[in-house]
Amino acid sequence: MTVSDNAVANANTVTLTTNAVGRGTLNLSSGSTLGTQALTAGPGQAQANFDSATVRAAASNPAFITGFTGTGLNIATGGLTLDTGVFDVTAASPFSGTGALTKIGAGTATLTGDNTYLGGTTISAGTLQLGNGGTSGSIVGNVTNNGTLSFDRADTATYGGTIAGSGAVNQVGTGTTVLTGNNTYTGGTTIAAGTLQLGNGGTSGSIVGNVTNNGALSFDRSDTAAFSGTISGSGAVSQIGTGTTVLMSNNSYAGGTTIAAGTLQLGNGGTSGSIVGNVVDNGTLAFDRTDATAFAGTISGSGAVSQIGTGTTVLTGNNTYTGNTTISAGTLQLGNGGTSGSIVGNVTNNGTLSFNRSDSATYGGTISGSGVVNQIGTGTTVLTGNNTYTGNTTISAGTLQLGNGGTSGSIVGNVANNGTLSFNRSDSATYGGTITGSGAVNQVGAGTTVLTGNNTYTGGTTISAGTLQLGNGGTSGSIVGNVVDNGTLAFDRTDAPTFAGTISGSGAVSQIGAGTTVLTGDNTYTGGTAISAGTLQLGNGSTSGSIVGNVANDGTLSFNRSDTTTFAGTIAGSGAVTQIGTGTTVLTGNNTYTGITKISAGALAVGDASHPRATSGSGDVSVASGAALGGYGRIAGSVQNIGVLAPANALPIFASGSTGTLRIGGSLTNSGTLQLAAANGRPGNVLEVSGNYSGGGQLILNTLLNEGGAASQTDRLVVRGQASGQTAIAIRASGVGAKTVGDGILVVELGQQSSGNSGQQTASAQGRMVQRQLDQGVQSASGSFQLAGPVQGGAYQYLLYQGGTQSAQDWYLRSTVQDASVPGASTPGVPAPVQAGQPDALYRPAVTGYALMPALNVDYGFSVLGRLHERVGDVAALEAVQGRHGDSVWGRVGGNGLDASAGRFAADSRAYFAQLGKDWTLRSDASSGSTHVGVTATIGSMSASFDDRLRSMVGLSTQTGTAEMQAQSLGGYLTRYFAGSGYVDAVAQLTHYRNRYGDVYRGNGAQNGYGAGLSLEAGQPFAVAGLFAIEPQMQLMYQYMHLNRFDDTVSSVSGNTTHALRGRAGIRVFKANMANASGTSAATPYLTADVLHDFTPMGTTSVAGTVVPGELGRTWYELGAGVSAQWGKSMQFTTQVKYANHLGGGARRNVAVQAGLRYGW
Repeated sequence: MTVSDNAVANANTVTLTTNAVGRGTLNLSSGSTLGTQALTAGPGQAQANFDSATVRAAASNPAFITGFTGTGLNIATGGLTLDTGVFDVTAASPFSGTGALTKIGAGTATLTGDNTYLGGTTISAGTLQLGNGGTSGSIVGNVTNNGTLSFDRADTATYGGTIAGSGAVNQVGTGTTVLTGNNTYTGGTTIAAGTLQLGNGGTSGSIVGNVTNNGALSFDRSDTAAFSGTISGSGAVSQIGTGTTVLMSNNSYAGGTTIAAGTLQLGNGGTSGSIVGNVVDNGTLAFDRTDATAFAGTISGSGAVSQIGTGTTVLTGNNTYTGNTTISAGTLQLGNGGTSGSIVGNVTNNGTLSFNRSDSATYGGTISGSGVVNQIGTGTTVLTGNNTYTGNTTISAGTLQLGNGGTSGSIVGNVANNGTLSFNRSDSATYGGTITGSGAVNQVGAGTTVLTGNNTYTGGTTISAGTLQLGNGGTSGSIVGNVVDNGTLAFDRTDAPTFAGTISGSGAVSQIGAGTTVLTGDNTYTGGTAISAGTLQLGNGSTSGSIVGNVANDGTLSFNRSDTTTFAGTIAGSGAVTQIGTGTTVLTGNNTYTGITKISAGALAVGDASHPRATSGSGDVSVASGAALGGYGRIAGSVQNIGVLAPANALPIFASGSTGTLRIGGSLTNSGTLQLAAANGRPGNVLEVSGNYSGGGQLILNTLLNEGGAASQTDRLVVRGQASGQTAIAIRASGVGAKTVGDGILVVELGQQSSGNSGQQTASAQGRMVQRQLDQGVQSASGSFQLAGPVQGGAYQYLLYQGGTQSAQDWYLRSTVQDASVPGASTPGVPAPVQAGQPDALYRPAVTGYALMPALNVDYGFSVLGRLHERVGDVAALEAVQGRHGDSVWGRVGGNGLDASAGRFAADSRAYFAQLGKDWTLRSDASSGSTHVGVTATIGSMSASFDDRLRSMVGLSTQTGTAEMQAQSLGGYLTRYFAGSGYVDAVAQLTHYRNRYGDVYRGNGAQNGYGAGLSLEAGQPFAVAGLFAIEPQMQLMYQYMHLNRFDDTVSSVSGNTTHALRGRAGIRVFKANMANASGTSAATPYLTADVLHDFTPMGTTSVAGTVVPGELGRTWYELGAGVSAQWGKSMQFTTQVKYANHLGGGARRNVAVQAGLRYGW
């Protein structure tokens, strides 16, 4: 049958049958149309040829074209148009040929044969469906699809052509349709069932536009292919090719994603490209966006995940994929502030890995690469892998925990910590990075975390368990801020780092490095301190740096503070203790350490008044120059002192405390100062040395100077062993002094626990040796102790003696010397041999001057009262030459040297004066004589030196000191000269005294006083054979003198009040008015002889309550010679010299000279 030339043929059914005549053939060409309800081939090989022909369906028919086999349906070059109209038809027979198939009409044409026509397919309208749920139904070649192309097979079928046009593609079969062409149709894709697979392992197979996926969409290419459409629906997506599929839209399909091979990439460097739902990842899931996007699904499988975009990918699912995770760029964030978001497996991180959860999550993989890690969630991220990434770590919130109680969990690189960094391992792990920021660090594991970076985080440190170790034997490893230590804080450095924070808690601190760790905080941790090596230093020269509790010290514990601090813990171990700060450290514990104790600066006190049982370690103790050792406790070892050793309140910090005893269990070698004397002056401190004492330097004691014996109150050095060397004892004296009784005041006690042998008592170098048989005792080399300077109290001087009635070795202070006889009159000042008997008091040097100076003042006062002829000259002789004598002025100068003694005391004085007078003649005539009155003014000075002869008996110089006197006097007189040359002279005088004292020990004092003197003198000359005259004279003088009380450098000195009454009886032998050649002048030479006697004793002087004798000899004679010479009628010159010596009693020798001049008118 042939239909051509645009003809139209209609038939209900067209059946082509093959018979004997031939096979049935249909030729439809040249624009012709066949309208039918069915086109079938009967038995045999029917043939239908189509060339520019149309087959129009007249009704829906599932068997519209059937029965043809092979090439029975041939489409020639002109092509075949299949017009379904509104009907749905099925062509079960395959089309072949070189022409094209065009589908028109709104209905559906289903091809269930495996068609081989080569001219391509056009869908102008309706639907062209390949297959009908079976395993056949296919075409070859390209499709221009402006309607719908549907695939409906139950098996896997590949379509290699390219689908173009504006139409849609539907996958409706349960099988798999593989598109290997790069399709460009724009009408979208719907997967109603089965699988639509793009590519078949090669480099082609793609679609454009959106996909409504309610089945499965698979990608199977070996190259990289981007899909920019949006995939929606309930279906799944599979990546099965070895290449990379890039999803560039924000897909919403709900059926999940499977990556069987290759890579499924979400995004391509922009801000889109996402999926929802879970991913079974057995290949690679890659994220490549520039913005922040969250993926809430769960990624499982054996595949990997890659973050390659510069943005942030947030995984909020608890992912279980076991392949690695790679971050090439941007950020991969696990969690978004909730309680989910995790991965397993390793991460190669060359970008940023962030953790953002509010709960505690563990990541057990290993993070490597050059990237960084951020902890930004409020929860805790636990890293249990030994991570090697080299970028920094930032903790913006929450906690980043390394390890989870095992032996792994670490990072490298620095940490910017503004949250919490925790370490939780059971082994020893080193972290070498630097931790900065405002966050905290926690050590929570049972193991040891070693920080070797110099960390600056400011949020504090907490050790809940295990050990946090700073440093690992080098010069780095530090933290700042406070530490709550409930485990162990260890320091291990070789240099000298300072830790300024405060350590609290119940934990311990260990110093294990060879260097020095300086703690400047006032720490309160209670777990104790261990020093295995190096030095733990408390303080750095200021007023802070302390610990509490015990110390196991096998290195060095050093104290360096400028204030006073008490350490109450017990120090044990083999280590040393050093005091290097300028302040004072008080140890109140019972310490047992066996290393040395070294005090380089400041002071170390062992025990205070409340802890007298405190002890130092048993090792040797050294005290440097400028440093001090003291306290109330016991120093177990031996001591070498170059500085100061100060028991009890002799140490300045205990100045307000009580006296006490400091004990040294070993020996003491001293070349510094043993400062037993407290600043308050109260005695009672004891330094007790159990071993030997090697002296040098100085021993300073507070001593109440009294009679000693049972009343002794003094600091004391007690040495149980042997004593040697030379030690100077400086006594800081208090008290008013006294004459000692018995052995005196015990200041050094030697060998009290020893049993002995014979010994001797020796005075010190200032004393005198006295042999005595004594009990046996430990020997002290002679001269082991000597006084550093004079010891004076009140009126007494104390010397140091070794030996007494109780011990031959002890050293005592005594203020006595043996009795000595009073020097004989012929040998004044020379002490007689020592006699047995009660000892005399040893007075301090100044006492001699205080005792004798009042007598010298009185003597001076009497000397300037003078005698009539010494004062005004020979007025009677002058009047005899001149007749009536008028008024006159006069003056005289004089001096004397007095050498006198009063018992043991002696004085050698030189006094000088100058006196001026004015004389008025009230009445004068030859028959009755003349009456004169006058006034005087006198200035004078005296210098005196003093001796105490008994001082020589104890090896001291007898010279004791000097005094200087300045005196000013005003006086008046009334003289009556009788006609027979007899006279009566009355004088009154007031004198001010100023005494200045100095002794041989450079003591000094000053004293003021005054005196009031009266003199009444009478004389009458008698001529002897006209050759000369003898003039008997009588004079009675009284002087009231008061010297004020004063204080010298040692004690108080009482005033002295004296009522002195002195009498003189004598003669003057003279030759009156021997004229010169001219007869204008005359001279009266004369000789004098007098005996003088003091009728009253001197007033007493007491020094600090001790009355000291000070009276000179009271009877003496004087011999003198002089001359009065008149020059003319107005001038008279007088001069004389006198010598005096005692008449029994105290020695008294005196030589006096004077010269005077009188002018009258």
